[in-house]
Amino acid sequence: MVKFLLNKPIAVTMTFIAIMIVGLVSTTRIPVSLMPDVAIPEITVQISEANTSARELENSVVRPIRQQLMQVAHLDDIKSETTDGNGTIKLKFNYGTNIDFAFIEVNEKVDRAMNYLPRSIGRPRIIKASVGDIPVFYLNLTLKKTNSENYRDQNHKSQNVDSAFSLRSPVFDLQSSVSNDLFPVSQSFVELSRFASNVISKRLEQLPEVAMVDMSGLAKTEILIMPDLQKMEALGVTLDQLEQKINSNNIKLGNLSIRDGQYLYNVRFASSLQNKQAIEDIWLKTDTRLYQLKEIATVIDHPQKPKGLVLSNGQEAITMAVIKQSDAQMNKMKKSLKALVAQFENDYPDIEFEITRDQTKLLDYSISNLAQSLWQGALLAFLMLFFFLRDTKSPFLIGITIPITFVVCLLLFYLVGLSVNIISLSGLI
Repeated sequence: MVKFLLNKPIAVTMTFIAIMIVGLVSTTRIPVSLMPDVAIPEITVQISEANTSARELENSVVRPIRQQLMQVAHLDDIKSETTDGNGTIKLKFNYGTNIDFAFIEVNEKVDRAMNYLPRSIGRPRIIKASVGDIPVFYLNLTLKKTNSENYRDQNHKSQNVDSAFSLRSPVFDLQSSVSNDLFPVSQSFVELSRFASNVISKRLEQLPEVAMVDMSGLAKTEILIMPDLQKMEALGVTLDQLEQKINSNNIKLGNLSIRDGQYLYNVRFASSLQNKQAIEDIWLKTDTRLYQLKEIATVIDHPQKPKGLVLSNGQEAITMAVIKQSDAQMNKMKKSLKALVAQFENDYPDIEFEITRDQTKLLDYSISNLAQSLWQGALLAFLMLFFFLRDTKSPFLIGITIPITFVVCLLLFYLVGLSVNIISLSGLI
């Protein structure tokens, strides 16, 4: 083999140059991540049902689902924990199990178990974890002043029945009076929460390098209906009748297929209350009189009691955990994110944007350490060989071998589908 290579110097040189060019090109296409994209062999099933005791939830929901999940293939261990209103089932699989196939099988088992659960129970959440799910950046949003009309106007234009009363589970708090304790969050921060959810997060997720944005610290709102008891008594309307009327206007009847000859029409029936105005415009009828709900009750859109708090520099803030695509490069993502944040700062001067917990710093340090190790190793090898061999050709050949080997290794990374991360860089160093 060596004799063949020595007799073909031009072919060997051209092949060597071609490999180097392909290797240098591949270095710009290799995904760069903080950690390797390794799937954790665990899947979690989360069950939530408000106002349900732990014993009742365990017997009627957790146990039937657990019995179905015990039939999943390659299952190593299963544990469940139930508290009042919440249940969690953790499944641990054998190492080497394809977690994507296991995730599909767990979903199938949960769907099968839904036939034996109470109808009031919603479908459990099924979560699989991966090392690549670690957020790369955190973006904090705080208000510079209490009133911010710039982002509020755009928020109202973009919002599509946001949280006012949480379309999925509207809150109807029927009472005759309300205290100031029900307003723990300022209205300006509620507007910021809506704006962040409807505008900022959507624009961040439009970046090609961003997989998803997970938000914390949002201030949610609910609808408070305060009926006028005197008017209701005069009209002969009870609180139960009022609540029943509201619920009857917030229903979804599903889809209906209608065939007319050769044509098939899909008709969808829905009557949902989407905002405060829709609740106020509900029509009621007593005897011969027709009136609207706003004539006998006051409808208020106010913040819910906060369940958590996020602070940035001592101020109440909204934090966004930015998770990157598995095949994206962190440097490109960092540049795109900083450019978008600069645009945000220019478009919305009343909001302060701050990027925190930059995970790329550790990767940059590893890359710089790798480059330093390469130069130091090549220089040390060159000096030692020159000192012992007293020849410039052999040390020079050994000196250029180190970076060439590095480029060839990166080419193999690209061909195999590996990413540049802390673990692979440690091996290269």
